[in-house]
Amino acid sequence: MNLNKLFLINTRVWLNTRRTDDPELQLSDIPHSYWNELYSKGFDGVWLLGVWNNHPELLGDLMLSQKYINQYKKIVPDLRDSDIIDSCFAVDDYKINPMIGDEDEILSLKHTLNSIGLKLILDFVPNHFHCYSSLIADTPDAFLVGNKEILQQRPNEYYTLPGSTTVLAHGRDPYSGSWEDTVQVNWFSRSARAMMLQKLTSVSRLCDGVRVDMAMLNSDDQFGSTWGYYFEQFPEKKEVTEDWWGNTISTIKQKNNDFLFIGECYWNKQSALLESGFDYVYDKQWYDAIVQRDSACLDIMLKTKSYLPKSVVFLENHDEPRIASVLENKQIKPAAVLLATLPGLKLYQDGQEQGFKHKVPMQIGRGPEEVTDAAVKGIYKKITELTNLPVFMLGDYEPLDSIPIDSSNPLLAYKRTYQQSEYIIAINFSPNRYKGHIPYVPQVNDNLNTIIFKDILTGNEHSYSRNLLFSHHLYIELQPWHSHIFEVIETR
Repeated sequence: MNLNKLFLINTRVWLNTRRTDDPELQLSDIPHSYWNELYSKGFDGVWLLGVWNNHPELLGDLMLSQKYINQYKKIVPDLRDSDIIDSCFAVDDYKINPMIGDEDEILSLKHTLNSIGLKLILDFVPNHFHCYSSLIADTPDAFLVGNKEILQQRPNEYYTLPGSTTVLAHGRDPYSGSWEDTVQVNWFSRSARAMMLQKLTSVSRLCDGVRVDMAMLNSDDQFGSTWGYYFEQFPEKKEVTEDWWGNTISTIKQKNNDFLFIGECYWNKQSALLESGFDYVYDKQWYDAIVQRDSACLDIMLKTKSYLPKSVVFLENHDEPRIASVLENKQIKPAAVLLATLPGLKLYQDGQEQGFKHKVPMQIGRGPEEVTDAAVKGIYKKITELTNLPVFMLGDYEPLDSIPIDSSNPLLAYKRTYQQSEYIIAINFSPNRYKGHIPYVPQVNDNLNTIIFKDILTGNEHSYSRNLLFSHHLYIELQPWHSHIFEVIETR
């Protein structure tokens, strides 16, 4: 099953904002008109971020130290103690957080969304659990257990449970260090793999797919690389290695072939995850090129990434700064055109289309009051209305070459086709004017007299005879940060 356009909601913050007027508001109270409006904008999936239970009552020094409080107050100056709710990625167990509701609420919402034409996506966090998770006592062999010596050697990577001498490893990746509110799953443990399969199977009953947090971390090669020193010291803890993702995805899809796996992925691990069965994988390089205004890098990626139709592309998500705080409005427009017209899965975040500028930390349940930027909202509204077409959801993708005349920056150019529809997208994602040509061979009969390129962004039309296209190609002249979306119209 394909997914084209996914809407990300930071569920706890989103509900708390609405509870200002109605403290008893539940998911089931959200009017159908809200979900219908998302569907009308071309969204076919909703990702509810952060629905699982954690341990806000055990925050202690983990999230209440002054360095964290200072970070939170930069976003919410009138921060209250009750606003600090613990990270939604430090999961206690895969049970619905009481502040969200219960399983019946989630299943009811899934039914509502499915009836409209929307899929429900929930989180799965395989690398770690909350450092005080109830699962530690139930399945201790599923986690990385150390000793006093390793705790002394690496005090930032290990900890002891309150009232216990058991030493456990915090979750980590090889570059960011340890997440002090988490405990690391031992992915070379049979009990861990069995437990995580059971948890994922349980989650799959409640939704149409999962967005897998840091999906590459529990692959055999990455996990072995990250924790190599640990298994040198505790070789007996390395019980099994195999393609857990491949086996697990196959098992889940045997029960529900349409169930979706969306992998957050970095460090060029996309191909490995796709080979294991993931339906879509993050393309962080694409995002980085956007925020760095690197049109040359974008051009290379558009021409060489064979897995682009399986990529998750985004201008912002919960981990990154709001795009309106990074790009100027004039730069947001071509970036939005690019996002809307590429193949793959397009991810949008709640508040993005309003031009909100404040990234809300995962540990707080309230965001700042923000005023909608009418200009940014107008940009997204226009582009959404123009590109909410089957060709941009289902169409084939083909990168196009460009021949500059006096331009040093590349032109981002590609073609989307579906049935009888054909569109050419040309984007100047740079501060310099672009002048050049796109070699374009029309797929038409010899007796066709004229081919019209109608720019749906402006309404302007450009007519070419077939012979002129062969001899002179399609002429492009674009001012900085401007775009064309040409509908190709063949006339006789």
